[in-house]
Amino acid sequence: MAISDILGTNLLNVCLVFLVDVLSPEGPPLDGAGAFATFGALLGIILTALFLSGLAERRDRAVFGMGYDSVAVLVAYLVGLVLLFNLR
Repeated sequence: MAISDILGTNLLNVCLVFLVDVLSPEGPPLDGAGAFATFGALLGIILTALFLSGLAERRDRAVFGMGYDSVAVLVAYLVGLVLLFNLR
């Protein structure tokens, strides 16, 4: 239930960003977003895609009792945090 809550919220947020971008009368609001906000949104999309690919492709545990998808999520998250810290 927690996984569906997290993924559902992330997918809903991505869809809302797309909807606001399409329906905005003054042009795309994401054009005014800075590098920090843009990369933060991109990181959320990448992490959600990694989670979904891990749910679709379930294999045996590989690294420290985790699957390769979980390791990829942790690495992407940590690299994303470092990049966001440098963009601030």
